[in-house]
Amino acid sequence: MSTKEWFRHTAWSLADREDFFAHLKRSRTRYHKAQYLRIQASHLAEVGLEPLIRAALELLDQLLTQYPEETSQLASAYYQRGDCFANLGEHDAAIEAYQKALETQRAHPHSLTPVHSAFAELVVTLNRRELFPEVLKALDEFGHVDAFPIDIYRSEAARALIAADARDLTAARAHAARALAAAAATESGFRFHKKLGLVGFVDPKIGDRLRALSAA
Repeated sequence: MSTKEWFRHTAWSLADREDFFAHLKRSRTRYHKAQYLRIQASHLAEVGLEPLIRAALELLDQLLTQYPEETSQLASAYYQRGDCFANLGEHDAAIEAYQKALETQRAHPHSLTPVHSAFAELVVTLNRRELFPEVLKALDEFGHVDAFPIDIYRSEAARALIAADARDLTAARAHAARALAAAAATESGFRFHKKLGLVGFVDPKIGDRLRALSAA
């Protein structure tokens, strides 16, 4: 691994850890230390193996504990924690982390993430109806940042299912159609990142509900 990639390990052996923390110690600013912790956590989490996801959570906790003044990194760190917990099946912890990310974005709106769509998807998948109003609030506040098909899909699917729960079938039909269109997209719409942010997986149960709603 080259020096430029010392914060992008995709394994976490003792040697990997020592290499990362040796470089981290030499980083000149607290901002960069926080950023490197978050980036390294993202690369470990993306591998998808539980031990690496747990390691990612440790790095994110270190960021949040040691560098709380680095506000540009906080919302992303909480968002990543939520994704980690969601992938581990620890849903209550994931919801709490997503809520903390939303709270952080409200306090520091210069650093926005797609957490609103991830939060919405998890809540509707779990059918946590008591959180539906909070989901809609988050989508109304931050939905304007949706740029990639995956974010549009998550937001529109959540709106469709929440509208259906409220028996607003007209709104549910429109949102379901937009969700399905986003899921079917084969390009992101960005010239240099055409395959970035596509919808790779649709829960079959959610997909069936969206198709039924769009045809209602």
